[in-house]
Amino acid sequence: MSGRYCPALSFVLCLLLGACGDQVDPSGDGDGDVDGDGDGDADGDGDGDGDVDGDSDGDADGDCHDYGAINPSGGSGGTFPGLQTRSVTAPDGSVFDYYLYLPGCYDPASAVPLVVLLHGAGDRGDSMARYWSATVEERDFMVVAPSSATEWGTWVPDIAVPRIDAAMDDTLAAYNVDQARIYVWGFSAGGHLAHGVALGSPDLFAAYSVSAGLLSAWAGASAPAAAATIRRIPVDLHIGETDPMFGMVAGDRVTFIDAGWVEGDDLSYVVFPDGHTALPDHPLEIWTFFERWTL
Repeated sequence: MSGRYCPALSFVLCLLLGACGDQVDPSGDGDGDVDGDGDGDADGDGDGDGDVDGDSDGDADGDCHDYGAINPSGGSGGTFPGLQTRSVTAPDGSVFDYYLYLPGCYDPASAVPLVVLLHGAGDRGDSMARYWSATVEERDFMVVAPSSATEWGTWVPDIAVPRIDAAMDDTLAAYNVDQARIYVWGFSAGGHLAHGVALGSPDLFAAYSVSAGLLSAWAGASAPAAAATIRRIPVDLHIGETDPMFGMVAGDRVTFIDAGWVEGDDLSYVVFPDGHTALPDHPLEIWTFFERWTL
């Protein structure tokens, strides 16, 4: 998705902003396209519909997986399928857009899981939704992706959290979401925020994942232990072995273990041979971890 946004800034400031080479699009062209043809489409047929079985309905196999809804929100009225944009009013009165991607098999009569996506610095929510679109179609859930309100595309918690809450409330009212299966994933600056959001509300999210994000950036090293007094929320950490943040994320792994998380159970720690990036196969890996967990 993004290139390198702060070549003139010091590395320490880059870490604080989460803006050091934030990159999700493996092609490096910044379009959020995961099949390399530049249309933002996951299936490579050039039509931009994200459909992977060729019938243009955006559905991979024609039938949605039945996850066995536990707590349906019962929402209706939202448009579907594919990439959608909705406008909502934040608590401060500002109106903002956020993005969703729904599978072709979505039926308002059946509740589906939801993943909240938090982008890296300089990026946007719609490119994150496209990045996850192939996995959405394959595994039949939906994603919600807000965009940062700042010029740099970084997240300011006091602004971001009320906007995320507003986007989620609107989504639950407009779509039928299984509220026992709501998850969060963030990349880089979005990963910093994901730690804080998920550990601050461990009884709201079934599980969460962070790619190249740090506990220390916002949540703090004491956050896992504090969250564990309410619920030991399952967490997945993805980090590239040449990422400058590698050592700090390795330290976060130890922090979770010291607070009671069990690696291989409610703690997943994935090291991959690359740098500060998220790769095309990561959404499916992360979803495979998420789908094990419910509230």
